[in-house]
Amino acid sequence: MLSTLALSTLLTSVLALPQYATPSPTPSPSPSPYFGVISARSASPIHLLPLQASGGKFYLGGTPSGYCPVEAVGQEVCDEYPGNTTTLAGGYGTLSLGVVVPGGQQVYVAPDGALSYTQAHSAYVPEGSVRDGWTRTAREDPTDPLGSLAFEGG
Repeated sequence: MLSTLALSTLLTSVLALPQYATPSPTPSPSPSPYFGVISARSASPIHLLPLQASGGKFYLGGTPSGYCPVEAVGQEVCDEYPGNTTTLAGGYGTLSLGVVVPGGQQVYVAPDGALSYTQAHSAYVPEGSVRDGWTRTAREDPTDPLGSLAFEGG
C-alpha cells in the first residue's frame, strides 16, 4: 500500500538511516553523505516504511522509480547499489536525491505541500516551492546508524 507523505509526519516521525557506509570497527568522524529514510510512527500502518521516490513525488512504501546507470558508474557499483532504494544526500539546509545525474535532483516542498523532487537533467521547481529548511541530525553515539531528518516549519 502506498501512502503519500504528509509533511507533519516527516517532521515528527522520520529517521535517517545511513546507506553506502562500509561497516568499520571504529566510527568515522563524519556521517556518510548518503542515507535512506524510514518512517517511525509506532502502532501505525506507516511504521518502518521506507521513503521512496517515484514520479517526481515521495511515498512511504512501494518501489522507487530509479535505476543504476551501469555505463556511468560500472557494473561493480550497480551490483552493490542496484537502484532499488531511494537514497538522499544533504540535509544541511537543502536536500537532494543521491544520484549520478549532472546537476543532481533537488528535493523541495511544492506549493500544495507535496514532498517532491526535480526531474533528471532539469532544475525546474514550481514557483512558490521551498527548497531549504532541512536539518539532518546524527545520534550522539557515532556507532549508532540512526539519526533524524526534519523540515523547518512542517
